[in-house]
Amino acid sequence: MADKESYGKKYKLGAMNVKTFHRSKEDVEFVEETLMSAIDSGEYDILVAPEHAYNTNEVMTENELLEIADKYIKQIGNKKMLVLPGTAMVEFENKYMENVLPIIISEGGGKAEVKYYSKKYDWNEKSIAKRRGLEWRNGKNPSVFEWDKKSIGVEICADHMNSALAEYYSDLDLQIIVSEGMSIDAEKIAVKPGGSIINCDGVSANEAERLTNESEDKLTSIPPKKTGGGIWSYSIEF
Repeated sequence: MADKESYGKKYKLGAMNVKTFHRSKEDVEFVEETLMSAIDSGEYDILVAPEHAYNTNEVMTENELLEIADKYIKQIGNKKMLVLPGTAMVEFENKYMENVLPIIISEGGGKAEVKYYSKKYDWNEKSIAKRRGLEWRNGKNPSVFEWDKKSIGVEICADHMNSALAEYYSDLDLQIIVSEGMSIDAEKIAVKPGGSIINCDGVSANEAERLTNESEDKLTSIPPKKTGGGIWSYSIEF
């Protein structure tokens, strides 16, 4: 466990600062171009975009989702990176719609895999699916995985409000929330002391916090460097 002077390894995290309601194809292209450029720069270890970053008025097909993930794998190449490019509404089996977050996990050397996490708790997804003649299908399990020998958990917006991670975990190194109108709730933290939490939000400002290693649990804000090009840069340790 990290002591008070050190919280572990340092990482540079980039969180996109974009509004994600009423998205157009041009807005989606901006997100993708910004993330691709950030990957190419080699400046970041972790990149995150908000919930609905890939949403337009059209529901995405499963093949389109796979193609997006493949684009990021190719762009990452041999880099060691973690990329969460935001969620998309995806149609499955001509019947269901899920709010899906692709998670591109690269350990470097061309070794990359993709996990897909579907939002667990409804926050208007049922009505969106109904308008498109589909049935909303929620995810069933928390998304927890390992990258760079660190345990990382992911939540999509209302999942955090409903303790999707905190119900099962209290010892993660990093907790990532992608959202559209959500804030970090100190009662729903799933990281261990010294761990970090990032909320990349498509409505209000991004947030980053650290659970300090003290006798009482305490969250300390991690200030961003507000760079140009739509990305806020954070120096985080976990």
